[in-house]
Amino acid sequence: MYNQHSISKLIGSGRSVGDIVYFNDEEVEIDDYLGEIKTKLKQPYSDTGLKAHWLAIGGVQPCIPENPILIDAETNNLKKTPSLRDERLPLSFHLQVYYKEITEASIGTIEEKRKEALASLQRDPSIKYLIVPLCSFIFQGI
Repeated sequence: MYNQHSISKLIGSGRSVGDIVYFNDEEVEIDDYLGEIKTKLKQPYSDTGLKAHWLAIGGVQPCIPENPILIDAETNNLKKTPSLRDERLPLSFHLQVYYKEITEASIGTIEEKRKEALASLQRDPSIKYLIVPLCSFIFQGI
């Protein structure tokens, strides 16, 4: 630690450049400095302090509790197990035809056919298999 209160002026050398101000930094032991601060602090803050540790030594971060845990590149590149949501099961032929009819009816200009398709969606229990394709169809824009 360097003393914060030591400012001096360097005057002279015969040139008229102006005053040069420099800091006369004196080294202070950190334990002495913390001891002075601790005595100045009030009772609730007397347990506060500083702890020094190395962040890196020679470009390598030491394994100590104060530093975060490093993850190896090999561990990071392990194959991830595919989740169930990534795998899509193929639809049966009946559901593919049903999806085609529903999407065509919703895009079409015939209002009667559109109402029939929406009523069919309300009654049909196999709609649960078409949720993902229908949501992506709606997202793309009807």
